[in-house]
Amino acid sequence: MDSPKNKKIIYVSLILLFFIIVGAILYIKMMRPTEITENSGLKSEGKDESYKLDISILQSDFFEGLSRYGKYPIEPRFSGRKNPFEPY
Repeated sequence: MDSPKNKKIIYVSLILLFFIIVGAILYIKMMRPTEITENSGLKSEGKDESYKLDISILQSDFFEGLSRYGKYPIEPRFSGRKNPFEPY
């Protein structure tokens, strides 16, 4: 009754059952909501300073002297067929 084929099926079934149970446990742990605390953000190595954006570069003469190159607005040209999905 305990042929090698039956033993092989039992072993494969047990291995599959093991992986299904381990996968379910890991999935449940992964989907568990995590607790967010005040200090879970970026760490600044103990420094308590605020980061500010310096926009003075936008008001400099160099930035205001930048200009567009070419013709604006760009006019579209013909490219390809009117309906690319239409059969030939």
